[in-house]
Amino acid sequence: FAMSAFQIPCHEMEIEISSCEAKQVKGSDLKTKYIKKRKDPSVQGALIQGKILSDKAVKCNQKQKMDMTKFRSKENQKKKLFVIQGSCLELKTGQKVKVQNQRFFCDTPGAMEINECFYNALARKFQAIIVRKK
Repeated sequence: FAMSAFQIPCHEMEIEISSCEAKQVKGSDLKTKYIKKRKDPSVQGALIQGKILSDKAVKCNQKQKMDMTKFRSKENQKKKLFVIQGSCLELKTGQKVKVQNQRFFCDTPGAMEINECFYNALARKFQAIIVRKK
C-alpha cells in the first residue's frame, strides 16, 4: 500500500464558494494525547464550502508517477475545503477559485510535530480536503 499511495494523483479543482470561515488552528486544538511532548504547530487558513465545478488529475510533485486508476473525480460534488493560508477577504461567496489538494501521508498518527500528521488531523477535524490556492 505505502508505495502505491504515492502514485495517487492530486486534484486541481475549480470551486464555486458558498461560504467561508477564517480559521487559525493549533495542534492543541486537535485534541491529541501527544500535546505535552511536542512543539505546538499552527496554521492559518479559510474553511470554505462549495461546489466543485471541474476536477482534473495533476502530479503532486514533478517526479510523481501517476496511477490514473486511483483517481476519483469529485466534480459536481459539494465539499468542505481548508485553504492553507487562505483568507475570506480573497475567497468571497459566489466567487470561483482554482485550488490543488495537498497529499499528506502519516504513518505515526498523533505525532503532530510531523507536518503530514498535523494536516491529516486537521482534515479529520473539519472533515475537509486540505488545499492550496492556485
